[in-house]
Amino acid sequence: MKNRYKIIREDYEFKKDGHRMTQKELATIFKKRGYASLTHEAIRKIETNNRTVYKHEMQGYIEVFNTTSDYLLGFSDEPSRDMNKINAGNVTGLNGAAIETLSKMRAGNDTDAFFETLNYLIGKDFTLFTELIDAIRLYFDESYNTPMLVTKEQFEPINNIDNTICDIGNSINIGKYDKKLCNNAGGYRVIGLPVSLVRESYSMYTVQHILEELKNKKESDT
Repeated sequence: MKNRYKIIREDYEFKKDGHRMTQKELATIFKKRGYASLTHEAIRKIETNNRTVYKHEMQGYIEVFNTTSDYLLGFSDEPSRDMNKINAGNVTGLNGAAIETLSKMRAGNDTDAFFETLNYLIGKDFTLFTELIDAIRLYFDESYNTPMLVTKEQFEPINNIDNTICDIGNSINIGKYDKKLCNNAGGYRVIGLPVSLVRESYSMYTVQHILEELKNKKESDT
């Protein structure tokens, strides 16, 4: 896990000039607030996992960054103490950054059309929406890059892609290795893609197809 103390400092920005808070600047803030033990050197060691953060020092981080001990200790991925954000995250599964983006957009001007479209995409058809998100996820997930072959009712990676292409039902099977599968013995998570399309083009095709279907549904509703 990445060092949460470093992350929360680097993600914090002064509003006046927009630069990242340095370790030295943070030490000055801590000193003014009565946390003199959190010196520049102490912060440097904390951020490189070479120093323990004591209970009263953690309180300093909580005060300065409006965060929680659960976040700093790695028990939560939500750094904010804003209960509205926390509750929204618990209900939707969205992280704090996503909720903040939507909140800013909601507070802007002329956003009704945006949220009308967003609500339609999410609420109109559960199956189509999940397929849409899966297609977008696949577009970004470059780890699905291993051609797979079915042998004896199980999937095996094709070691020589130049000489062997698995074509089953007009699709090729590609997989991603997951060491947690098969009781931690390791195995491949497998998906099938059309032979004529590579991962990205397949994803874009799927997105376009789903949006077209949702568009037709919207037109039929009016």
